Amino acid sequence: LISYAFEQAPLLLKGFLGRDIGEYEIFREEKNVDILIRGENEIVVLENKINAHINDGEKKSWCDLITDKDKDENIIQLVEQSLASNKKESQLQKYYKLALYYAFKQGLSADDVKCYILCPEYKREFYETEKTRHIAGDLYKVKTYKELYEIQKGKKIWK
Repeated sequence: LISYAFEQAPLLLKGFLGRDIGEYEIFREEKNVDILIRGENEIVVLENKINAHINDGEKKSWCDLITDKDKDENIIQLVEQSLASNKKESQLQKYYKLALYYAFKQGLSADDVKCYILCPEYKREFYETEKTRHIAGDLYKVKTYKELYEIQKGKKIWK
């Protein structure tokens, strides 16, 4: 539903991100990422959480998700060198690294990768705390469904 809303109302996505990312394509459940948005000047990861914990100990590496025809070993090396930490590995790190790979492949930088956890208002504090225990958690901003609703309320943003 969220990805459909962003497809049908580009101004909703712009309001959510606080900026225009140019032409973009939205992927649902792309390589396990709830919503992956590949823009011409930014890659966005959106992890949709309601009551689930952030998954630890991912069995499959992020680079295993890249298809052979798309694999660039030099970019994989760059991405692997980008994050080192003693925190728990999790889906957050996996999805960030995947997005970083796509960014580098497009000629973008790490600054062009933005990551979000989208959750109900009553879970904001929980996810703000939980993300700090995971590698790359500090790279994720927590936003709520209420914030998304407020962006479109009273505006004509739908196609």
